[in-house]
Amino acid sequence: MIEAPDEASGGGLAPKVRNFAFWGAIVFAAMMGVIAWLAARGLAARRREMVTVMCDLGATRGQTAGRIADEAAVIGLYAGAVGGVLAAVAGVIVLMLAIPGTTLNALTTMILPIDLVPIVAAPLGTAIAAGAGARAAAGHFHALAARLG
Repeated sequence: MIEAPDEASGGGLAPKVRNFAFWGAIVFAAMMGVIAWLAARGLAARRREMVTVMCDLGATRGQTAGRIADEAAVIGLYAGAVGGVLAAVAGVIVLMLAIPGTTLNALTTMILPIDLVPIVAAPLGTAIAAGAGARAAAGHFHALAARLG
């Protein structure tokens, strides 16, 4: 027998594709986290008047930022859950199209529980990113309102 060379005809390509997909997913997740963080800052900007009123009533920076961050984290949790469900559906569709003759029963043996970890983690990561972004912006707006008062 003669073995196929490592570099000819796609030999050795599988590890490269796997690494590319892994790092691509990491970069995509980080970018989504940044988008959630920036969107939550926009939520805090829309609540700027509430921050000013809370500052005038004597609320501390932490109380004000916490209230805004809680609201943003709940919205981020819902957004992450919807995104996780849509990603799962898209993954099942791609697997069924890419592998001819695949059924839903066959997918249950192909998809391991560890494969579902990113889908379960998406809502929590989105909630954390949204809460952090809103907390930072609300703290900034509280500092501005405290200087005015």
